[in-house]
Amino acid sequence: MYGIALDLVRSNMDLSNVTLCSYCHNNNDFIRSSIPTWLNLPFNRIIITDWSSSQPLKDTLKDVTDPRVDILRVEGQDHRWLSKMRNLAGDIVETDYVFFIEPFVWLRKLELDPYPGEFYHGADVASGCCLLYTSVYHLVNGYCEYYVTSIGEVQDLYSRLYRHRFSKILMPEGMESFIPKIPGLDVVVKEPNIGMWWEDSVHEVIPYTIFNMAAPS
Repeated sequence: MYGIALDLVRSNMDLSNVTLCSYCHNNNDFIRSSIPTWLNLPFNRIIITDWSSSQPLKDTLKDVTDPRVDILRVEGQDHRWLSKMRNLAGDIVETDYVFFIEPFVWLRKLELDPYPGEFYHGADVASGCCLLYTSVYHLVNGYCEYYVTSIGEVQDLYSRLYRHRFSKILMPEGMESFIPKIPGLDVVVKEPNIGMWWEDSVHEVIPYTIFNMAAPS
């Protein structure tokens, strides 16, 4: 068991306007370890996709009764589909901001405020963490579902954000300054061809059941 603790400070942000999204596929222990740190912060909502874990995540978290926590339980899936797990949660976010977080990441504080044209992302093993406007998530059509078992969907998302001239901010302590994208300036981004057409694609429909942890049964 290990975790990455993020202590993110830039400016005061209203976390009641942020939805945290994560996922679980037989990594219940990670969620069990991380969720107390998420609940310590005043997020509007926490949505976790439970991708057919052998032990349903709602059972693992049976002592969690916070009404902000929703579990999206998907049945009958044998293989990890990370892009779909992320999109299932992201597609139902209603707040202005969405924060995608890896299940093993603990939070100490989160005081970030993306300016228009920016998004935040983590580094190294936390590179899948991403904070951005929900409207921007929909603008680029979320994560490319052609990626199934790899983490390629993360870099593909960032590549498409670059293509729309959104700037990156590195999350961990010692953040780098944002990289301005100047209209007319070609930015060379090494990106796969697989996601080029994704923004015109439709997310595959996968049935799920929502369990609110205030009354999960």
